[in-house]
Amino acid sequence: MNVAERAFRRALEIEDMRRPVRSPELAAILAKAGGLCLTPKRAGEAKAMFERALALSEQGHPDGSDRVPPILDGLAQAYRLLHEDAKAEALRRRALALREAALGPDHPEVLNSVTRLGQVLSDLGKYDEAEPLFAGVVEVQERLHGSESLAVAAALDNLAYLLDQRGEFARSEVLYRRAVAIEKTVMKRPGLANVQIEGHRPAGPVESSRARE
Repeated sequence: MNVAERAFRRALEIEDMRRPVRSPELAAILAKAGGLCLTPKRAGEAKAMFERALALSEQGHPDGSDRVPPILDGLAQAYRLLHEDAKAEALRRRALALREAALGPDHPEVLNSVTRLGQVLSDLGKYDEAEPLFAGVVEVQERLHGSESLAVAAALDNLAYLLDQRGEFARSEVLYRRAVAIEKTVMKRPGLANVQIEGHRPAGPVESSRARE
């Protein structure tokens, strides 16, 4: 147990004594502690903490709140580590619905939520459901940021990765090459050398579709 986790656990004990039933503060501490346990060996602990945090948040905000989607995402990640992707899918869908209702379809948090759902669907082999989600993120990012931005490169890379999983190497190669070209262009701009985009698998060297076959 590291220093940060010990601090969160101590704060959790104090908050539990002070506010034993419906405390937003307690839910936040549980969620942070759960995040520290998101490793394969401790996924069960993380799941329990996020479940308790979710119950507390839902009691305090029955109509949903901005506190709930991050907890849903944490719980979904715990299920992913436990190899229960079907349960993770349901949580990702709920988090996306809450964010979209609160923020609108083009908000960055909503686009990240779409990407997370697409990744779960992809890992479940639901490629026909995942592809339009990833393609939709590409379209929105191009509309918001232009055709040459790191956000577009990230979206292209995620779509290309899905196509790789489907065995559509020729299509994925085109997208990978475009993502690499965008990254090379953007990263030459001053101050952007270390910029990262959530959910982005950085595009590495592109190997030919023939080599992958």
